[in-house]
Amino acid sequence: SPHALHMPSHIYARVGRYADAAAVNHSAIAADVALAEVQKQQGFSASKDWRGHNTHFLWYAALMQGRGDEALATARTLAERAKGRDHAFPEYMRSLPLLTLLRLERWDALLAEPIAGGERGMAQALGAQAHGSAQARLGRIADAKQTLAGAEAALKKLHAAHAGDDDFDLMLRDIASAAVARLRAEIALAEKRGDDALAEQAR
Repeated sequence: SPHALHMPSHIYARVGRYADAAAVNHSAIAADVALAEVQKQQGFSASKDWRGHNTHFLWYAALMQGRGDEALATARTLAERAKGRDHAFPEYMRSLPLLTLLRLERWDALLAEPIAGGERGMAQALGAQAHGSAQARLGRIADAKQTLAGAEAALKKLHAAHAGDDDFDLMLRDIASAAVARLRAEIALAEKRGDDALAEQAR
């Protein structure tokens, strides 16, 4: 039932009904918690725990509504859930606070936010995208270029580790590649190279 409550949000998000998407995910998360408690009392473990997915969707809906504080709080919940997991996708989840601050253009808060932990390349690529974009927007172009060098090294590492043609490897490469291209575009824009910025954003 928690997942059934969540499912309409996929349609709501596609048609721009972000408030409805947020509302059904709030309901789904509450039902997730209730279900987990009942299963625990009965001596069972959850066969499938959708709390991460439903919370991730709530983060997206809140961010698309412009409800920055709720989006950031939800991002921190997801980052906490992903602690201690050694894989590129949990590194993405741990990077959501940075990505939220980037979307909200809270540059000073973004630069104060540490890059998520992890050695798989995703955390470094996303963290560098976020920090480097803030540096570029604040006119610190030399710093942004130095940050970009670290992002490109992380991207190369992630691509080597996820070189397969399955959907999951493709998704991980796309997330990291888009992040580094965004940073290249931000630097180009800060240097008033508009055509280069557009080319990077079109990758």
